[in-house]
Amino acid sequence: MSSICQPTRATVRGLRREAYRMLRDDARRSEFPCHLRVGRLDTWPAQVHACEVPRVPSRDLAVDVADALLLDRRTPCSPHVWLTRPGSADTDHLDADWLATLRGTARAHDLPAPDLFVVTRTGWQHVGGAAGQRWNRLRLVLPPE
Repeated sequence: MSSICQPTRATVRGLRREAYRMLRDDARRSEFPCHLRVGRLDTWPAQVHACEVPRVPSRDLAVDVADALLLDRRTPCSPHVWLTRPGSADTDHLDADWLATLRGTARAHDLPAPDLFVVTRTGWQHVGGAAGQRWNRLRLVLPPE
């Protein structure tokens, strides 16, 4: 998926499903961990590989995580990559650092450059793009397919 394209409806539904899943899995926590996830958001059930990551990773750790997730033989071709984390869905320099690391890893292995989405309890945002969505309230029920 190219960063100049808008996400498809199926991808947007997948991002919202991830927000629901995050809310359901972490409903009892006041804080929840960051996860970098790679897979296909436009399929159900989503084919996902995830790794818990610190909010501010070292450069070496970020490269190792990107290598492990993008080179996993189970990762589909042209995967979606998204970071679930606490806070606002607005992107910041840490999200941009993840995007640069992921694209550098993809380039080093002759893979297509992935897009990165940030998913939080308050919405999602395409890192480096204008696409995004905010919501006021999520219910703890997965939406129908």
